[in-house]
Amino acid sequence: RRAAAAAPPAAALGGCFGDPQAVNPVCYLGAGRQATPMHFDPSENLLCVVQGAKELTLFHPADTPNLYPAGERNSAAVYSLANLCDPADADRFPALAEARPLRALVREGDVLYLPC
Repeated sequence: RRAAAAAPPAAALGGCFGDPQAVNPVCYLGAGRQATPMHFDPSENLLCVVQGAKELTLFHPADTPNLYPAGERNSAAVYSLANLCDPADADRFPALAEARPLRALVREGDVLYLPC
């Protein structure tokens, strides 16, 4: 008698990431030393680093008012009016000083889950 086949990993682990979404996964590829402006993605993400490392500055959703969002939360992406890499923006956007950044380094072979 043959043993029953094991459930595929997606069936066993899929619930860990919440309900399935009606949007397609998106894959972003880039070379080294690229920077992405501060933004919010309306869908969850898995950040996979194949080679090298990626530095991120993350914020708790409670910091949103201090990050000067521009756009609607449920649009494709909401970008910040502030640029964390521009020292002059500390003066232009004083509430940035109230935000509590969390810095993360995702290295080769790592995967970071980013909920929405």
